[in-house]
Amino acid sequence: GFLGKGIPIIFFDTSKSSIGINCFPQYDRSLEVDGIIIDKSAVTLKGDQYASGSRDMKVPFNSNKTFGKRLSVYNGGIKIGNGITRVLVSFHAFMEAYDTNEFRVVKNSFSQANTLIYQESSYAGEDASSHKYYEVNAMPQLIEVQEGDVLYLYVTDYHTVPEVKISNSYMTIQVG
Repeated sequence: GFLGKGIPIIFFDTSKSSIGINCFPQYDRSLEVDGIIIDKSAVTLKGDQYASGSRDMKVPFNSNKTFGKRLSVYNGGIKIGNGITRVLVSFHAFMEAYDTNEFRVVKNSFSQANTLIYQESSYAGEDASSHKYYEVNAMPQLIEVQEGDVLYLYVTDYHTVPEVKISNSYMTIQVG
């Protein structure tokens, strides 16, 4: 609570390098107010390369931008840090492919049960060489998570020889 004159109680935990306002800090290197961590974080993974080999493929991202300390890049996905229970997730994919593909944001491993967001790509046109292009967008969605979860973007290609060229594609996760 607050003292009689409205002055907040501030706790310093030197072993955790944390500060708590109106609460004891629970997490390392954090600023917490009333038990809630005050820190914005975001990670965007970007991809411009081929995905091939199996029907269900993790989208191969080859660069990232990270802001804050509560999210991190891990094994081609985005790992959830301490104190996070909800994240905002969005993605966009543009690809050269043989046919429509399915995209899923999954938690920890590919399975129907772990699918958090599902979107089918739609036909975007073809070029002079008859290469077909498809596009998919997933508007930001609030997803429940817990510390240690890793979110991945997968593409499912039903063609006989699964191969998709990903370009100008990204997945962004935000918290805070």
